[in-house]
Amino acid sequence: NNSVLILTYGFGSLNKDGRSILTKMATQNHDSSWGNSIKYPKPYGPNGTMTYLLDYSGHRLRNQMGTYYMNLRDFSTDIQYTVPYYDITLGSGLFFTMSVACYHGNQLIGVVANDISLLELFQQLPYFDHGKYSYAFLIDNQGRLLIHPKQAYASKTNPMPSILNLETMEPEFVQKAGLNTILQGQGGEISVIASLYIPNSKNPADGSQVLVKNVTYSWRPIPKSPFIVVGAFPEEDYIHYKPINIYWKSHDNSALHYHILDNETNANGPNICFQNSIILSPNTSTIKLAPGSFLLPLSYIGYGETEKLRLTIQQYLSSNASNTSNTDINSDVKPDVITTARIVPTWLRSKQHTEHNGVIFRYMATESGVFRIFPGVEANIEYDPRVEGWYQQSIKSYSKISVSPPFSDIDKLWKGYVTVSKVIYQGRKDHKHPGVGEIPVGVAGMDVTYSQFRTVLVTGAPQCIYSDYDCYILDKAGYIIADFNSKMMQKKEHISQKFPWLSSYLIAKASILKGTFCQDFEHDKIHLFYAMKNFTIVNPNVSNQCYSFAFTSVPHTDFYLLARPKAARQCNYNSPPPPFDSPCTCNTNTSCSVCNNISAKCQCPCSCPLGHDPCTLRTKSNTAVICPVYLPYKNATFNTVSRLINVANQCDRACETAANEELCLMKSSCKWCSNQLIPVCSTFCLTNASSSGSFCIFGKNLLALDGFGRDALRNSIISSIRSEIGDINPKLIWNIQFTAAGQVFFTILGSDLTSNPEQLANNIAHTINDSQFYVGYYKKFALPEYICTTGHLKINITFDRQNFPISYQATIKNEFLRFIESITGTQLQPRILQMLLKDTSFMVAVIKSKNSSLTQTEVTSLEHAVHNGISVNLPTLQKSLQIHQLYINGNLTERFIPTINITFQMSRNMSNFSVLERAEILQQVVPLLDELFNISTASNIKDLQIIDEDITFNMFGGVVNNRYSFRDEEILLETATKTGQLVFNTTDQSGIIVQKLFINDEFRCNLIIPVVNLNFTFSYMKMDINTSKLFAQRVVITIGDIIQTNIESRVRDVSLIKTQFGCQLAGRTIQKWYPISKEIEKLQVSVNGGLYIQKLDSHYAYVARLYREFRVIAEYSPFQALSMRYPRIHFGTFPETRLNTISKKLLHIVQGIYNGDSVNFVQDVVYSLDKVKFHLLREVWNEGSIKVYDLTFLSKAVSEGKFTHLIDKTQRLYSLYSDNLMQAQYIPRIPMTLQFPSYIVESLDLDESNDMETDIITQIDTILSNNLANRILKHNLTSEGRFNFILRGTGSASLPSLRQETNILALNVSSKLLIPLPNNKSVPVYRYYSNELLQAEYLASVNFSFSFTKQNTCKIYLTDSNTLSWAIDKKLNQILDNGGTVTKQNTFVSQNRVLFGVSENVNFQNWTEIAKQDLIYGVKSKLQIDIPSSNCSLIATKLYSKSNLLAIYVPSVPITFALAIKVPVMWSNHVIFHGIQQAMTTQVGRGLENKLTYSSISRRNITFYVNGLHYYNQTYIDMDVAAIVQGVKNKLVLRLSNNSVSYVTEMVQNNMVQASYVEKSVMAFTLPTIYLSSLSNQEKIIVGERLMGTLQQTAGINTNQRMSGFIIYKENMTFVLAADIQNDPENKKAIKDIQKIIIVGLTIYLPKSNALVRKFYSDNVFQAEHVPK
Repeated sequence: NNSVLILTYGFGSLNKDGRSILTKMATQNHDSSWGNSIKYPKPYGPNGTMTYLLDYSGHRLRNQMGTYYMNLRDFSTDIQYTVPYYDITLGSGLFFTMSVACYHGNQLIGVVANDISLLELFQQLPYFDHGKYSYAFLIDNQGRLLIHPKQAYASKTNPMPSILNLETMEPEFVQKAGLNTILQGQGGEISVIASLYIPNSKNPADGSQVLVKNVTYSWRPIPKSPFIVVGAFPEEDYIHYKPINIYWKSHDNSALHYHILDNETNANGPNICFQNSIILSPNTSTIKLAPGSFLLPLSYIGYGETEKLRLTIQQYLSSNASNTSNTDINSDVKPDVITTARIVPTWLRSKQHTEHNGVIFRYMATESGVFRIFPGVEANIEYDPRVEGWYQQSIKSYSKISVSPPFSDIDKLWKGYVTVSKVIYQGRKDHKHPGVGEIPVGVAGMDVTYSQFRTVLVTGAPQCIYSDYDCYILDKAGYIIADFNSKMMQKKEHISQKFPWLSSYLIAKASILKGTFCQDFEHDKIHLFYAMKNFTIVNPNVSNQCYSFAFTSVPHTDFYLLARPKAARQCNYNSPPPPFDSPCTCNTNTSCSVCNNISAKCQCPCSCPLGHDPCTLRTKSNTAVICPVYLPYKNATFNTVSRLINVANQCDRACETAANEELCLMKSSCKWCSNQLIPVCSTFCLTNASSSGSFCIFGKNLLALDGFGRDALRNSIISSIRSEIGDINPKLIWNIQFTAAGQVFFTILGSDLTSNPEQLANNIAHTINDSQFYVGYYKKFALPEYICTTGHLKINITFDRQNFPISYQATIKNEFLRFIESITGTQLQPRILQMLLKDTSFMVAVIKSKNSSLTQTEVTSLEHAVHNGISVNLPTLQKSLQIHQLYINGNLTERFIPTINITFQMSRNMSNFSVLERAEILQQVVPLLDELFNISTASNIKDLQIIDEDITFNMFGGVVNNRYSFRDEEILLETATKTGQLVFNTTDQSGIIVQKLFINDEFRCNLIIPVVNLNFTFSYMKMDINTSKLFAQRVVITIGDIIQTNIESRVRDVSLIKTQFGCQLAGRTIQKWYPISKEIEKLQVSVNGGLYIQKLDSHYAYVARLYREFRVIAEYSPFQALSMRYPRIHFGTFPETRLNTISKKLLHIVQGIYNGDSVNFVQDVVYSLDKVKFHLLREVWNEGSIKVYDLTFLSKAVSEGKFTHLIDKTQRLYSLYSDNLMQAQYIPRIPMTLQFPSYIVESLDLDESNDMETDIITQIDTILSNNLANRILKHNLTSEGRFNFILRGTGSASLPSLRQETNILALNVSSKLLIPLPNNKSVPVYRYYSNELLQAEYLASVNFSFSFTKQNTCKIYLTDSNTLSWAIDKKLNQILDNGGTVTKQNTFVSQNRVLFGVSENVNFQNWTEIAKQDLIYGVKSKLQIDIPSSNCSLIATKLYSKSNLLAIYVPSVPITFALAIKVPVMWSNHVIFHGIQQAMTTQVGRGLENKLTYSSISRRNITFYVNGLHYYNQTYIDMDVAAIVQGVKNKLVLRLSNNSVSYVTEMVQNNMVQASYVEKSVMAFTLPTIYLSSLSNQEKIIVGERLMGTLQQTAGINTNQRMSGFIIYKENMTFVLAADIQNDPENKKAIKDIQKIIIVGLTIYLPKSNALVRKFYSDNVFQAEHVPK
């Protein structure tokens, strides 16, 4: 209802007038007491209340504040939303509160509320990314902007920025859509011509570029809330291309390093170094993702980069799987990471030039927020490259090269270099990138030293150095980037500041420099900024050289070149001529002279107040341009990573490595110190000045730190000093020293960076004196140095040990402080240095008062209070603590010693005692107290004296537990007085006793004569009244006999009812006290041993129970409590039926032991854990006669095993106990057998066999920890090698049981148990039996392994170990004959290797050699293992024993010879194979005739094998096969029978021809000489070609492939004819065909005439002749 309820409270004292004023404020009673100067409002609404509480605990305050809610009215159950507000304690940005009232029926119970961060709830709005220029924002139903990309956000420096209205930020939208329509409607959409503001950088003073576009606004209200979401979508807005199906080509570790450098290591140590306090990874690039790359950016910033998140990011980015996704990262990030990795190899190759060309960093940033940089650095978690000036400038410069200051203007660590960058556009098929209208995907850049940048400029424009011109480079905003005449980078300066007359000309005349105001809502200012328009050159024709200049744009870049005559340096610009007569004005405080009219006056970049009214949400400025505003991480940059400084070395590019000025200035942040004695290159140049300073870290012993701690503290101190005096080089802070008192001394060296070190030291001193110097290592503020030594007062008080709750300790400290302040009468709170609360002490350290006498007064008042005894009241704990000691500055100055007066009032008046008697009584006091307190008290007792019947003395300091309290002593004295323990001897032997005790004259207690109630319960009795009285008297007499005194006068209220006797027994009233408890103890002993009292009928009755104060203190029973323990049995798991069966069995066995007596011997059977508890009847009284059942019989039965099978049929160890003492025990026994190889035992004679038995028993005793002790009952060694024996148990539950010993023996046997034999030999036990069951075996084994290859292309899953092991074991056992066996337990498959063990065959002594030979033969013969249910096989390739190679499987090589003749069918394989062997012997050699096997014949083909069994290496068989190949090539002739010979035409191996031999015949045609002698060489070639054609046509010979080497010599035509392997392998057919042609007549066509061939020869053998007819 537009009403406000203010709930407020304050702490502190308030006088009467103050209370009155506050009451009038609450009740709106505004009278003259307020004063005339106060303007007070008129009363409005109901009056409030003001309550003043004197409440230190806070309980009443809480209750009172709760009653304020009763003033609330008109509650509803709907959710209520508060107006958004700032709360820096909760975090950044606006918060709002959601609340709802809670009712119980109609009664309001309270309100539930929740504070919610708008920025976190709608954190995706600031990162809305539908296009490059699209954005989204949030408003409430009152038109207030809550989240907007151009609205300032809360930060530490600006915790409460202005809240804007919608009309201020989006005027075109509001004007066209209407504010009411937007706020009250159901949502909508509208298109508007609106302005978009593109930031020039992240600095608000740099302004924004204005783009005017058709923007579509779409808005929707959030149901049941006051919020409305609006999206702005400009037309022609490009959407960043998001590539898909981009994968890693190869995993290169150098391409994927996340920016956290902790894990950057190599073989030589950490792969990091530091330069200018920045940690670098010099050999790798790093990746940083901007917050906007994450789906929830502010959650990423808020929770930080945890180890888990970094690992998740690394795994996701490095994965190559197409289906991997990440719920935290945007989908377009990973493709950009992969794409940017392609440039890393180029960066790495360029690294070697980095040292010489001044390049510091190379980097690339993408539109998705991926930032890759080389060398790698660790960036702040909030770093976003897309908001940096170099990125924004490159995007707006299209395809031009941009030059800008590096990263951040506030980055003081990296001075003296510039950033060169260029935009990268989305790829095009035509490879053309005009820039305008392109879609950028990112920006690539690098940082170079200013010196290198200047070198490039000078190289491009040498006339700027070597001619009469001064040249400058300017950026688009008009700032001077470089001065050609300066070797060092200058401070940031605008052209309007350096050349005011030139700026006015460029603005007014040339119209290429335009100024604009923008609104900075974050700082409540408007800023004037400038921007260059596009132009080519400005060169006015000016005769005055002072105002002559040339200004031009540099091609392909976004910067400009300004040239002026050097002679103009001497000019005076006080009266510039037209058109330069209106120069710009610059104020030193950067404030504008004119704020409302930009054209009224030329000004340097400046600022004015914005005039934003937070109530109306309106501004006085009429400018529409919005300055850049970014999220809270706007100033984020690289981390210095101080945690890694100690493990990193200086980078190689240190200034000190430069040998001259040119090389020095090429490096980043380096200076050439020419003024020093020896010129050097450094980041700073020292002077002779220096200044020292100091401070105090109170309460810390700095010398107690180890080396790492001191280094960390030094780094923290250097960081603190730099934060106070400027970011200077850490080396200038020198000679930091510590003391045990907490003092720190340092020196600041003078340099060009610290020209006045004394002033810097004074600034630090002022900061320390103002308590503003923060030391991060200890997280506390430093103090002036003298405070550590003489300037503080440390007060420490001690008290009894307490357990202070942690949650209350802060309150308790304040209560102690108020207590000390109340004693000293001074206020210590403003002077506190340290407060410590421990279990037994409280310490407060304060700064000494400037008035030394006041400090001494404070100490004196504390000492006086402690000496007199004072207690501190702690309301929080509702208790008071006595102060014991006071320490001042660690020295004990005062303590409180309490004193009490004690008075004993004795049973007799001692005034008539002699002096000697009284002295003897006093001498007994101290020993009596020593015995009572169990400590010496002589030094604590004073003023001891006797007055009448009183003994009085003073006691100083507690003596029992606490010297500051007599609580324990008082309790002991009171107890001793009441019970009559304070008795003194007298000379008359009658003694005296303390009857009353007084402490500090206060009566405490007196002597109490004890009376106890005694009751006896007797066994069954039947008496009349008279008999009962007489028997009761007899009982009283018996009691007197037992306690050896007459008790008739002390016994009263005697009664006997049935079996119950009762009476009261009073203590003795004699002067020498004797406690009645001693008498009761005698009765207890008597009853427990069996107290029998004779009745009047001469029979006896025994006392079953004795009661004291109706509590049983002794009892007796004829039944004896026994228990039988069965170790390792838990009766709690047995069902009730089974327990009943065991009980009946127990009774039956016991009755059998006692000769079948029908008496019920066993009663009260109870089962507990492993015990059977029962009562055994041991004696029976039958009216005077007794029958005793001796326990000996039962014990003997137990030892003999009568109860062995009480539980079940298993033999068990069990014991019989009486009164927890073992009476008997049954010990089980087991027959056992050790098996040895029979061939060894058979070889022993009788003596050797006996010796072996002795050795076996000795070995068993050793294994069982020398615990055999005659427990082997029988033993013998058989000729079959079996050692049989019976082993009895240990008989102790604490020693191993038989089962455990069986396991021990089994374990030893399975791990090879050796028994000595004669001649220093030994034999292992290979089998061990217990109860004829095999428990263990040891078979010696030899380990082998073989490597294998897979046959066929199927998959074999090596993880299926069971299937593989079964198949391998089966095959190996088939190969092994007498060499042992292979079991699954000893077989392992790993990658392409099988490891297995062959277990011993005990029947053969040389089994190992047999096994080895079997396996060697098996592998060499092709050991093939078929895998079940799979078309797969394993082929063993190499056999190993340990690491020794035993055999290699060399596959036999199949070879097929193709012969020149067909082999007749009747020829046998033996004949053919013999022919091959003969050919190998005579023509090939190498012993191949003995390495061949098996042959088969198929027409011309003969197949045989080179047997791999004859080879130990694949190389050798390959060499032999190569020899056969060579033999075939050299014509390998086989003699197939006595009359048949053929050569091998082809050798085929693995279906491939490896060698062939073709028979060649030399053919010769003879012609008359006249025809051939006149032919030229060319004609001879023609004749050869014609002859080839003629033979092909007439004889059908393929001369193109078979004919070669044609020669004409004299009358002969000679050529070589190759055989046709398939059809005519020996040229027989060709020779016959030519013969026929020659005989008929073969005409040779010559160029001039034709001729007939006369004769035909083949290989010099006449074949045919043509005879003309």
